[in-house]
Amino acid sequence: KLGCAVCTTAYPFYQSWKLLRDLGDSARRGQHTDEFVQWGTYWVIVGAFTVAEQVVGALFFSSKLHWLYWYAKLLVLVYCFFPRTQGATVLFWTLFPSRMTEFAEDSDEE
Repeated sequence: KLGCAVCTTAYPFYQSWKLLRDLGDSARRGQHTDEFVQWGTYWVIVGAFTVAEQVVGALFFSSKLHWLYWYAKLLVLVYCFFPRTQGATVLFWTLFPSRMTEFAEDSDEE
């Protein structure tokens, strides 16, 4: 559990921190749009995992196979933050279809 937490937050945290640091540098501000989308999407996926863990945690973690969850989570989140796969974006658009984004846009306007 600890290894999964460290592996799936340390590198993304560092990359996100670098991007936020560059916001203060006006010369670099517009250069990182794709990276902002990647890391913002990654943190949305991490949040979805966290909510799912709370909802189904009592059922799943009481079984003897709960250790498989941490390996699966590690693999999925590494896929999500690996720059070549852009997995966070793929997973986001798979889990949250366009209807949900339309709903979010409508609720933001109100």
